[in-house]
Amino acid sequence: MEKFEYINELIPFYQNLLTERQNEILQYYYFDDLSITEIAELLAISRNAVHDTLKKSINLIKKYENKLGLCYSYKKRMKLFEQLKSLENNQVDNIVNELINMEDQ
Repeated sequence: MEKFEYINELIPFYQNLLTERQNEILQYYYFDDLSITEIAELLAISRNAVHDTLKKSINLIKKYENKLGLCYSYKKRMKLFEQLKSLENNQVDNIVNELINMEDQ
């Protein structure tokens, strides 16, 4: 289940880097909750083709995340923004500076 949620988090960041078919199959599987068999029937392709496309697509988005870290950076920024909401003014300055430094990296 943890892997499923992780892939769900990555897809929005990297879906535009995938082919239309890869993206379509990921959407059906992860967001529409269709089984491999259901996707195969819907797209009129083999179960094996769906399975292979899922595996290849997942490996690609994991590779992109390992190299680019867009999801990780986003989560880190969101955590810092949440901290900003609950802090005093002098603490806010420190977090804002940290956020600015993150964007420059």
